[in-house]
Formats: sequence, structure tokens, C-alpha cells
Amino acid sequence: MSSYQKKYICHCLGATILSLFLATPAFALDIIPGLKGFGTDTRAAYGAANTPEICIVDSLLTTAGNPTWDASTYSVGVFKGTLIQCLEGLDTLNGETIDGHVVLPNSGKIILFEVSGTIRQQAAHDDDKTFRYNIGSYTTIAGQTSPEPGVLFRNICMFGGGVNDVLIQHVRGRMDGPPTTKFGLHKSFTFATGTTTSVYNIVIDHVSCAWGADAQLAFYHGWNATGEFKNITVSNTIISEARENMGLTDEEANNGKNILVGTTNGTLVENIFIYGNLISNTKKRNPQIKNATALLVNNYIYNNRDTTATCVFTTRPSVCSLVGNVTEGGPMLLASFASDYIVNLGLQDWATPVSQHSVYLYDNKCDLGTQTSSTDWSRVDSRPGNTTAYGNEADFKVTGEDPPNDSPLWITGLTVLPSTAVKASIIANAGAYPAFRDSLDTRFISEMTNSTGPSSSVKGAPSSGDWPTLTTNKIKLAIPPNPHADDDRDGYTNLEEWLHSQAAIVEGKSPLSPLPPVSPLPPKNLKTIQ
Repeated sequence: MSSYQKKYICHCLGATILSLFLATPAFALDIIPGLKGFGTDTRAAYGAANTPEICIVDSLLTTAGNPTWDASTYSVGVFKGTLIQCLEGLDTLNGETIDGHVVLPNSGKIILFEVSGTIRQQAAHDDDKTFRYNIGSYTTIAGQTSPEPGVLFRNICMFGGGVNDVLIQHVRGRMDGPPTTKFGLHKSFTFATGTTTSVYNIVIDHVSCAWGADAQLAFYHGWNATGEFKNITVSNTIISEARENMGLTDEEANNGKNILVGTTNGTLVENIFIYGNLISNTKKRNPQIKNATALLVNNYIYNNRDTTATCVFTTRPSVCSLVGNVTEGGPMLLASFASDYIVNLGLQDWATPVSQHSVYLYDNKCDLGTQTSSTDWSRVDSRPGNTTAYGNEADFKVTGEDPPNDSPLWITGLTVLPSTAVKASIIANAGAYPAFRDSLDTRFISEMTNSTGPSSSVKGAPSSGDWPTLTTNKIKLAIPPNPHADDDRDGYTNLEEWLHSQAAIVEGKSPLSPLPPVSPLPPKNLKTIQ
């Protein structure tokens, strides 16, 4: 028996024993304690067959290749390297030995940071893949471990193609100069299927995006794709100032877009949750939901030029539920797109009959007032265009005053704020580092708070003076001993509990205080979407 085979058997036995320690209680654990969403019961890095590898980003360089193994600096052996080495380098090592350590096939990745500052890919390169860092399945990216003031990914598109079980927290993604190709430099975070590949169990929490162009945050099901696309949560994030007139080869001037979720002609995108986000200062897609079942709760949509949240119904029976959201106009608003709209609804020419779609609205607020009931659609911008063939607005309206039971799409245990409390919650919680925001996030929050902001969308590359200056600091991380064990047997590993405490620090919560309780909601009535 070879040395590798012996090590592999030992690791497999260890993984089996570990799985006993990681056996979850009778209820499913939230990957982020207290966050109820779609896909939030993923174990992320711990969902892989073997114990995850820990990789520490200790450099702001963009050098590719393999990370190095460090068996002495920390309480446990770890890999160390650049961001791209931790993301992509480990994938090339499956089954191989590096510096005496065997990297088992199908191991998850937990990426930590012991350095703060800006990780920047230089602009003006013809190969768009230079700017695309690939995220593999079973990956946890924990930006909360970076020392103050945190980390910024500049000119880097974090790309997950056909992946599952990913958690990304507490990082900034912002784009620089004009893109030279279709994909380069215009999306901060993108998840997409191929023809047969699937995407599911993706959680994006406490992230900041700015200065992309065509959908800064994108979840897109490819044309005629047949794989699954489901269980996505985007929470407590700032998405602002997408740029337009960037000369993209695929859309030319038709960009300046914040969030895209959906598909044109693929399998239905199911169970999308967009919660507690600031979406501001941009032309379109704030967000746009297309051919999907989606739930939007407690978002603040501010100072966008053309549209508010948009639900587009085409070839798949879709659901769009909006509860407790706020839409506020600002200096950028066009008179033809008045901010008295809570949501923009539209049908494409090839839409299925309207009766197969569902729209539920409850306690949403806009400039001209708040919904008085779920039957109050006076603040809805409905542009079906082809109602003669497919019916009218009343055919897909869902009513009822109890969202947990009346909405066609809901999440058990979800606590919802009233629309009057959303602004204060965004001020306290949104963005990568609420406890020490950089100058850009501080500006976005201030503009929303004071009803100020730009009067036109960003065009061209941001000037050098617009970029926040992030101090480069380095620390040695206090990784807990036996990180993959569960000493208190609550279902979370020692490492996960340490990551929760680090998140509490950057979110401005006392790491020693218990997390606020989540008030359970009544069980949801099961409903069939036809």
C-alpha cells in the first residue's frame, strides 16, 4: 500500500469520525446564525466529502500558482498564498502532496485573511479571464477575518460557474477602467450555469459592490440550460453606482445595471431571497427578476434613474413576492419613472398566460405612501403590454394580510421588519464592514440617509480620487485548536464559531453578546405553483 493510499484511508476515516461530530441537530443549522433564507442551511466548505482545507490570504499580490503549506505558524496546518492561489491553486492539487501535506480530492476550502488592503488586478488587458477568479463548490470566503479596515477586490470578477454550496462574507468588490472584452471588469460577483451544470446553495452576505457595468451582482441561467438553479440568498449588501456607456462589446451603452437574477429561456430559477440590501445610484436592474420564484424583503431601493425592482414574466410560471421594501427617489430620478412605483411588472411577448404567474405585495413603501393592504396596487407600475392575449393584472395578483401564509413563496422562521424600520436597519447593518465602513460605503449610506446623491449615473472609469485608501495591516490569526471539531456539540465546528465571533466584530455587535433571537413564524401553508 502506497504512502498516499495510507494517508487517504486515514483521512477518510477521519472524515467519517468528523461527520459524526458535525451531525446537525434535529433542526437544520443556519450557515449564519439567525439568517433565514434560501440555501442558508448549506454547510458551505463543510459540505464536501472530506475535511476542508484552510487557506490564508497573506499577500495583496495577484500571483497565480499553488499556495504553500505551513505546518508550524498556527495551531493547525494551513495553506498560505494570494487570493487566486487560495481559490484556484488548491483545485489543481487534489490528490497531490505539497510540502508533505496530502490534498484530498473533493475537499472544501475555507479562505481567511491575515492582511487588509486592496487586491488589484491591473486594467487594460485583452484576456477577460485575467480578471475572473474562479470559485469552486464547497467554498467559504470569510472576509471578516481581515484586520481593520478589511479587504477590497479591485478589478476582480468572482465567478462561480456551475457551482454549489458557497458562502461569501464581508468583502468589497469594485471595478476599475473600461472593459476590453465581454466579461472583463463589469461584474463583481457572478454565478452562472452552463448547458447542463447546476448552481445552488449560494449565500452572499455583508458584501459591497460598486462601479461594475452590466449587473454588478449576477445570477444567470444560461440559454436553454437544463441544470438546476436554486436556493440563493443575498443579504445585508450594498450594491451601488453601476457604470454605463462603457463600450462593452455585448451591450455597448446599454449598461449601468445593479442586480440580475433569472433566465431568458432556461429552466426556472427557484427560491431567490434578496434581503436587507441597499440598492442605489444606478440606471437599471434594482434588481431585475426574470423567470424566477423570488422573495424580496426589507430592501432599500434609492436614487435609481429608470426603474425600481422589476419582475419580468416570460416563458416560465414565476413568482415575485415583495414584503416590507422601500423605494425612494433622488436626484437621478427621471420624471417618466416616478418613484411612486413599488415595483415594475412586465410581460415579454413570449410570456405564458398571466394566470400561471403570481405576484404578492405587502407593506411596501414608496415616495407617495405605503401600501394600505395587499390589495393596494395603486403604486405598481404594471406594463403587461399584451394583456389582450394573456389576461390582465388581476389574473396574477395574490392577496392576503399574513405573508407567512398568504405569500406564494416564504421562508419558515423569517422575521420581517415593518417598512418604516428598514432605513435604520440598513444604516446599522448593510455593507462589508458596517463597524468601519470605508469612504465609499460611508458616502452611499449618507446619501440614502440624507436623500442626496448623484444626479446622473456614473459614466466611464472612476477617477483616482474616488477610490478609498485602505491601510495595509497584517496580523496572525488566532485559529482555534482543533478547528474542525465541535467541542460544544451544537453542530457548528470550532472554526465556524470563531468566524461567527469575527463577523460580530466587523458588524459592530459585541462578540461576547448572544445573537438576537429569531421569532418563529407560523408554519407556511404549502402551495403549488403551476
